[in-house]
Order: sequence, then structure tokens, then C-alpha cells
Amino acid sequence: MKIYLLYLFVTCSLLTACNNKPAEKNTKSTSESPTQEVKDEKSTATGKEPVCFRYFGNRDSVYLQLSEVYGTMTGMLLVKNYQKDRNVGTLEGKMAGDVLIANYTFKSEGMMSTRQVAFKKKGNDYIEGFGDVSEVNGKMIFKDPANLKFDETRIFVNVPCKN
Repeated sequence: MKIYLLYLFVTCSLLTACNNKPAEKNTKSTSESPTQEVKDEKSTATGKEPVCFRYFGNRDSVYLQLSEVYGTMTGMLLVKNYQKDRNVGTLEGKMAGDVLIANYTFKSEGMMSTRQVAFKKKGNDYIEGFGDVSEVNGKMIFKDPANLKFDETRIFVNVPCKN
């Protein structure tokens, strides 16, 4: 009889333990969308939400979205210059002090291109940088990043990100 009770106790304990595991694994709400899960996972991995900026001037409009992912700045850039084709693409680069130097891969006039872009952090905003460039392996890069000029009239103001 003691063995039977011991066997019954062990079986009940195992069944109880087995029933608890599925409930522990399924801690996410079923109402969360896959997009929300990816967003939550990215936020947890990097600890930073995307930050957005906008420039308006001379009938030009530029939208910049940046995220830091493991020390690398990634994002999206949308350029709508007055009386020119718009271009949109992704960028990836590194901060060197308060300056972001990034490769901007974009589509314009039906062609994919890559060029370097530069932005200097000033408070909550960024200022676009310019300098002499040369083509290296099909990509336009700055000849001397140390001599970039930052145009104080092209300030990218921090704005809420579009969803």
C-alpha cells in the first residue's frame, strides 16, 4: 500500500510539473501582432527606439530615421529635393565623437547607388555635412572626413517618428 501511495504521489507531482511548463512558455499575449513582437525584441536588444529628424528648406524636404543597433547607426533617409528626382534608401554607419559617417544606399532614377553621408549631432538635432568626394569601387566617399563642412542652414530637427 505504501508503494502504491508513493507511486501515486510521484505520478501526480510529474503531471503537475508537466502541466505548468506550457503555461510558463506562453507568457506573450495572443493579441500582440508579429510586428509588435519584432519591435519589442529590437527595443530590448538595443535599448533604444528609433529617433527621427526632418529638414525643410529651399522647397526641399528630407526625413531621417536613426536607430543604434549594437554600436552601429542604421536607418532610413528620404530626400525630396525641389525639381529633382526623390531618393529613398537605408544608411548604416558609426558615430565618431559627435559626427555620424554612414553609407547611404538608395534608389534614384531607377538605379541603386551608394554614397557616404555625414551628420553632426548638435543638441537633439543633426546638421548635414558636406565635403569633397571621390568614387571608390562604385561608391562615392569623402576624400577627407576630417575636413567636412557642416551647413548650419541644413538643420535636421528632431520630430516624432512616423509609424
